Amino acid sequence: MSAQLGKVLSLILCERFGPVVEKVGTYLFQYGTTPLLYIKRNTELPLSKVKESLCILIKYRLVSFVPNKNENVANYSLDAEKVLLMLRYPKYINLIKKKFGDESEMIIEEILQRSYWTASELILKVHERLSKNTENTVPLLELKEKFISLVTAKYLIRLPYSEGDKPIPDLKINDKELHLVPNIDIKQLINAKSSTVHDFLDRNIYWTVNFDRFHQDMRDKIIVTAFTIKFDENAGEFVKLLLQQMYIRTEPWADVSNPVPILEIKDLLKKQTREASGGSFQIYLKEAFTQFAWEIVEQCVLEKFDSKAARIFRLVKLKKYIESDQIQQLAMIPAKEAKRLSYQLLEENFLKNPRT
Repeated sequence: MSAQLGKVLSLILCERFGPVVEKVGTYLFQYGTTPLLYIKRNTELPLSKVKESLCILIKYRLVSFVPNKNENVANYSLDAEKVLLMLRYPKYINLIKKKFGDESEMIIEEILQRSYWTASELILKVHERLSKNTENTVPLLELKEKFISLVTAKYLIRLPYSEGDKPIPDLKINDKELHLVPNIDIKQLINAKSSTVHDFLDRNIYWTVNFDRFHQDMRDKIIVTAFTIKFDENAGEFVKLLLQQMYIRTEPWADVSNPVPILEIKDLLKKQTREASGGSFQIYLKEAFTQFAWEIVEQCVLEKFDSKAARIFRLVKLKKYIESDQIQQLAMIPAKEAKRLSYQLLEENFLKNPRT
């Protein structure tokens, strides 16, 4: 798996940044946390090229660094998961387009291309693009509101920063600052269009994409779709409401949501001319994904073998551990056929022998 993953990462890095950056990134993936001179020595690249490559990878948050023991030398490491996320960039952009419109789509697209922007520079850039591509120019004030909406919805977050003057900067940020909207002066933006010198109020505040927020939306869509397919549209819509209310009182990636009072659901359902009974409701997110995953596996067994093999698989899943002679009795399958199917499932790694 590591060898295949390494090939995928190399292809992504080479396509996006070129062969030199790819060589540095591949080395970090293969050898882990490494100081600058080790990278230079083993990649046989000029020191200037190694530094430039690391700067690019750090800029796009694909490489992180920590001080060495003497705190004057940095050790660098590649974040393979973030490299893979680059394949999802089109999905992120499409999600924002559907949810917030074309202007917000451009904001996200620009940040993904450059990795980070100040709010003022970003708004000016998007305004410039819109002015070229459309007859009716979108006002700067409207773009500012679009940007603030993305921050408020947590699709954009502030980058950490260093307050000290250490050889290896220690980048940190307070949680309260992550979504704190900066002072964006519209007059400054208007004046900047006719001037090459910019001194924006938010010049030292940089914003980047919050991938985690996008993944929450993707997860919620998977859950709603799964409930709709398994039950009906009403079940899907009900789960969608629960997920919306969940974020008010529960951490987004909690296994189980806190109870949602029925009164809140009733208020929402009244707007949709539906009714709800009493009580409160919780979503078992982890359990929901687990059960749907089991159903997919069972369907794979059914399609790959037959209904009798699927019956054996469900039986073992239910019992967790079961003797071979019990399978034929409980699954009501002839002994010879039960042994054959059990062996096939074992060979294909759908079942395992705990004694081996």
